Amino acid sequence: MNSNFIRTLLMIGAAVLVVLPVFLGCTLSAAGGFDCSASILPPQFAGLGAMGLMGLAMIVKAFDGTGLFSTTSTGFRTALTVLGFVVVGITIFAGCTTDAAGVVLCSATWLSPKMGAFVATVLIGLNQVIKAFDGTTLTQPVK
Repeated sequence: MNSNFIRTLLMIGAAVLVVLPVFLGCTLSAAGGFDCSASILPPQFAGLGAMGLMGLAMIVKAFDGTGLFSTTSTGFRTALTVLGFVVVGITIFAGCTTDAAGVVLCSATWLSPKMGAFVATVLIGLNQVIKAFDGTTLTQPVK
């Protein structure tokens, strides 16, 4: 089994999940926040899904012989994944609330879905760029 390729797909899936709510119905509300009630994929569900995919990628990495901190590059990439996980968690748990009417309101500050999606996607993307150029490649089987 090529666990390296599977981890790459999991991280790409996480990046896609993080940005989907921003493009699928989150709109700027009159109060200055984001109203995500019309979103096909609410930010909380997308964020939990992205966190699940990132967590699964880390579990695969920990047990496929690569390890989480076996080299400097691997350790740095692990740290980027953990930061992405934290950013998504903060964004969905501290930045979005659902009121009694079921309206999903999100902050327009640095905790907004847009900023959280941007930061998390940059961290995930940087992880993949480093992986592509550190000798690992994105799809090469783990030796």
